Amino acid sequence: MTANDPQRRLRALIITGNDHFHHRWRAASARFREILEERPYFDVRVTEAFEGATAATLAPFDVVLLNYFGADAPAGEERRWGEDTERALFEYVRNGGGLVVLHGSFWMGGTWDSHADELLELFGGAMRSTSRRAPGEAVEIHLTEPEHPITRGLTVDFVSPVDDKYVNMALPPVNDVTVLADIADPAEAYLEGAYYAVNAMPGPKIYDIESARALPGTDQRHPVSWTKAYGDGRVFALSFGHVGASTIGAAHQGHAEGRDIGPTMDIATRLPHYKTMLVRGAEWAATGEVRDDPVDEVPKHD
Repeated sequence: MTANDPQRRLRALIITGNDHFHHRWRAASARFREILEERPYFDVRVTEAFEGATAATLAPFDVVLLNYFGADAPAGEERRWGEDTERALFEYVRNGGGLVVLHGSFWMGGTWDSHADELLELFGGAMRSTSRRAPGEAVEIHLTEPEHPITRGLTVDFVSPVDDKYVNMALPPVNDVTVLADIADPAEAYLEGAYYAVNAMPGPKIYDIESARALPGTDQRHPVSWTKAYGDGRVFALSFGHVGASTIGAAHQGHAEGRDIGPTMDIATRLPHYKTMLVRGAEWAATGEVRDDPVDEVPKHD
């Protein structure tokens, strides 16, 4: 099936069911489904219970979207789907299925005792022990491949005003990806006050400029969206797009006090850039093509 085939809709499956306490996975999945189904060529299903799924479960779908992390806190012990189900997902993509990896899913695999390396190869990057959420709420994003079908026509610089900045991700030994967008991680940003530190976020830490520059990856640029091949399949990665607590501080305070983490914030997923990249990225993963159908009112570059 090609992107312009009018005969049937693209069938998409959102795999969800858990995430850590910063995120609202059910609200996020509903938002992703809403964005895709604004286009008449997507037919979206959602599963909150993927454990035990098989190749037959995945066979009807053109593309799978991952919105899942099996622990209740970053770097916590993960509840897995089972090795047979994990293998079924790998084989689905390897045999030509499309995959979209979304926000909280980049934490997957950190506590796996098997398949962790294969998951890293599948994703093209993931949050591990030296990865972190960089300081601040606003994310300044730069498109590195503005002529790629997924990003074509969009302004090359934009801001996601309330989002997570995932930096210094672990990469597989051979990582043949096309980076579509990246962000900066300046050491000076770590001097603005209390910050929840590396990966497991053990508590507030104040940095001086020397200790900030000693963190791996500061003063470098870090990919936040990319594409890659995995066997015969295509993978689209989109690490920004927070749906959850309005700030990291609100999430931690609410969680520590045993209460709600506050109102759900989904500004990031309402940006025209985000919506366009998600729609196009899902179609590209499914078919290898993208129709010229941007979300309304998308800013254009000259």
